[in-house]
Order: sequence, then structure tokens, then C-alpha cells
Amino acid sequence: MACENADVPAVLLSQSQAEAAVLCLINERRADEGVPPLTLNLALRTAAREHATAAAAIKWWDGGGSVIHTNPVTGKNEQERIREAGYCPLNPDGVPRSENGYTSWYTGGQAYAGDTSPAAAVEWWMSSPGHRKTLLDPQYRETGVGIIRGTAVSSAPPDADGAIFVQTFGGCDKTDPLVDTELWGFGGNGRGQVGDGSGAPEHDRPVHPADFEEFIAVAASRHSIGLKADGTVWTWGPRENKGPFPGGSDVPVQVPGLSQVTAIAAGYEHNLAITSDTRVWAWGDNRYGQLGDNSGQDQETPVRVRGLTGAVSVAAGWGHSIALTHDGRLWGWGGNYHGQLGIGSYDNQKLAVPIPHVFNAPIASIACGDDHTLAIERGTGQLWLWGWNSSGCLGTGTLAMMDSKVPLQPGPIGEFSGDGIVSAGGGFGTSYAVDSSGRVFAWGGNWFDQLGPGHSHILEDPSAYRIARIDDAISLSAGSFHCLVLRRDKTLWGWGSNSVGQLGRGVQTGPPQPPGRVVQLKNVTAYSGGYVHSLAIGQDENKE
Repeated sequence: MACENADVPAVLLSQSQAEAAVLCLINERRADEGVPPLTLNLALRTAAREHATAAAAIKWWDGGGSVIHTNPVTGKNEQERIREAGYCPLNPDGVPRSENGYTSWYTGGQAYAGDTSPAAAVEWWMSSPGHRKTLLDPQYRETGVGIIRGTAVSSAPPDADGAIFVQTFGGCDKTDPLVDTELWGFGGNGRGQVGDGSGAPEHDRPVHPADFEEFIAVAASRHSIGLKADGTVWTWGPRENKGPFPGGSDVPVQVPGLSQVTAIAAGYEHNLAITSDTRVWAWGDNRYGQLGDNSGQDQETPVRVRGLTGAVSVAAGWGHSIALTHDGRLWGWGGNYHGQLGIGSYDNQKLAVPIPHVFNAPIASIACGDDHTLAIERGTGQLWLWGWNSSGCLGTGTLAMMDSKVPLQPGPIGEFSGDGIVSAGGGFGTSYAVDSSGRVFAWGGNWFDQLGPGHSHILEDPSAYRIARIDDAISLSAGSFHCLVLRRDKTLWGWGSNSVGQLGRGVQTGPPQPPGRVVQLKNVTAYSGGYVHSLAIGQDENKE
């Protein structure tokens, strides 16, 4: 059977449609040669998409050859990128890995749009001996395809339209194929933010909306937002006066005007999204300028954050927004009344402004608490925090609320030095971090035992405490008064406030809970802690 959308220009397809067509075409060629098909792997897809996104932003592929596989900003090649994406975690250094790249563009109408089709990319690879050998090599069992709209070379005309194709390959002994997952929610549902349409005020165990199995990312705040594999964005939960979508809904509804979205974030009453052209879009509450459109007016449909391109990641707090660009630098806009933008002043910003790069290395990842910001350096894993030091959440060794002389602060001090960090997050006056050995730490406010078992007598502390009963952690997401952690076995754990079941324990609401597993879910691929609810993408372990 012919591969769907094979000859359709990628610029006319959704990201998932184009990527599926490439994988189908490759497996057809492998079948012709008697080679087993490749299975889709999420880590490999992440590596491919990130490389294609960087190519669209930096445009360094002029000259072709091996140069396209080494990012000139990070210095990383395909081997390093695939390993750092988490592929084959039990044998990250001894596994075969490779990558193919292709780019094409056109100007003046659709005359050469066909050159951007999935079939054109695969045909070009098959006509090149080196690329053909990789595509048909039986040592590779898994793959990831990333397709981003844009051009990858600086010599392309400014008005050129095109697509960048990257395909990664892996030969892990123990394969990790893509699994069917579902959207789940638990906790407070008084405003429909869990999304199951039941009208129940709360759920103490995971439930899910029917027929919503295609989500690949979620973000929770007072409301919920989800990203589907086809690049569309969906929201659900309260609107009230200044909401993230028109009218509100207790089931997911699609956000109009957004397509080819690659990343999302949820603030208190606003949302952010990155499209495949590396631009940032925002909608919802704009009282502090957190939409970055210079209007200060609330927006019920997405508007572009002005003057910002090259974004690869976004984060949002109560009223501020942060973006990380491909070069490892940060931009911020919106509320800055506590210095949470890190720009050396306390003035709110209606447009995105660059955050001074006082760090020792490019930034790898970002997160926001309600009124503070966290960033992790590439390579060193050094953690930096700035903004409102509520309850000591900046980890500077003091409970002083602000220090106008030092808008950026490395931290925290105490149980660990603040380096070697792989994931971090912030809630309302509390900060959390996961280090490279899988340990989890917390500091700041402790009204709901956010600092872990045995510290109930402490209300706030700027020193970090290790969270007992959790190891092998790989990432975390902080809610306002609870925290979720994903372990290496892809189970989800949480602790802190369980006032309306936001820890998903399947128990009646009540006092703060020590670390424990979210019931029912396995193979969790994405998750987010909100104000009083939580979201996850995973499988029902009780389902055959």
C-alpha cells in the first residue's frame, strides 16, 4: 500500500503527517531489500526534532557533508545528541547511532514545493551511497524523524519557504518502541481542569477524557493545555475573567489558529506555544505584559510574541514568561515586580527582552515558579535561580525576600552544591531539583511537607533537603504545593499537598502525603503538576 502523503509538500502537512510519511517510505525501501522495519522511538524523535529546529534557527548546513551533524553552538554531534536524549539508557555508550539530514526550499510560488515532500527527501537519501547505507543497515532497529519548516543554510533567500528533514537511527539491544498512551488527569476538577467532562469536583485517582490518545505534551496550572502529535494545541479548564481560551470547557477543545506547534507552557492564566519556525505565541491574561505583544490587553486567541525567534523552550509563572533560544540564551517578558525576569530591574516588560548572560555556559533548560525562575547550564548542570525569594526558594542561604543588588543567584547551597542538575522546577515558594544520580532535593516553603518526610516541623528553609523514598529519578514537575517525579522505570511519584487528590494515590483527600506512586499509570511519557490538579500521558497498567 502506498504511503499516505508521500508526495505532498511538507509545508502543507502537519509535522506528524510528514514524519509518518518518511518512516513509511523508509520501511518500504527496507522491505524491498529484505531488511526488518524500523520502529519509532520517542527519544530518537526528540533528538531529530531538536536538531532540525536548531538548523532552522542557526542555518549552518552550507557545504553539506559531516558539517551538518555538528551544531556549531553546542559542539554536539549526532552521537552526543542521541545519547543525551535518553536513548538506550542501560547502554548509552555502546549502542550504534547515526543520523541523516536533508533540506530543500523554494521561492516565488509552489513551483519547487514538491522538493520538500517526504518522497523527495527519501529519494535524495537513497541516491547518496552513505545515506542509503544508513537507511538500509540492519543494525539499526529504531528511528526518530524530525521535520521542521524552514531552511538550514544561510545562503537561502530571505523569502524562501522550505522544510528540514532529520532522521536518527539506533540499534539498542533492548528496544523501546513507541507505546500507545492516553491523557490522564487527577486532583481538583471544580473548574473542569481534569478534562473528563464528569462535573465531579475532584478525582483522587487518574481518569481520562475519551478518545484523546494522541497527546505528546501537557502543561497544568489553574487550567490545562495539551499538545497533540499533529501539532495542534488543546485547552480545558476555567476561563473566568481572563482565561487561556474562549468560554472555558471541561473537556479538551482545540485552540484556533495554531499548527505545527513543538512546545507548550502554562502560566497562571496565560499560555505559551512554540511553532516549528521557532516563533513564540501567547494568549490569555496580559495584565503584566506576559503575552509579549506590547499591547497589555488580554487575548483570547494566540498572538505572536514580538521580536523573538529561535526559541526551543518556554516556561511561564504567575505573570511572567521565559524563552530559551537555540544559542543557550534567555529572553523574558511580563511581570518583573519581584525581579523574576532577571534583567537587573523590577520593571514589567510588555516585549521580550534579553536576560543578561551572567552564566558560565549556555543554558540547557528552564522552569518557572510562581514568581521565580530556574535555569540549568549545559554541560555543568549548574542550577541558577532568581526572582522572589519567598520562604528561601532561591536557595541563597537567606530568607530575605529580594536582593536588588543580585538579580541572578546560583544555588542552592546546603545538601548539594547546585551542580550536576538534570531537572528543576518551582512552585509557590518552593524549589526542586533532580541530580545526575537520580536524587531529588527541595528547599523553601514546607507548609505541605514539600521538603519530604521528617521535616514537618520546618515551615521554610533556604537549604536543600533530599527527598527520602525516591531514587532513580530522571525529571520532575512542580505544582503550586505538590511535586511529581518521573522515575527511570517510567512510573510517576509525588508528594506534598493532596487536598483534592492531586497526587493520584486513590485515597481520600486529606493531609500532606509522603512520596508515593501515582496509582494505575505506567509508561508515563509526559506529565505536569498544576495549582490543585495534575496531568499525565501514559498507559493504564490494568488494561490489557
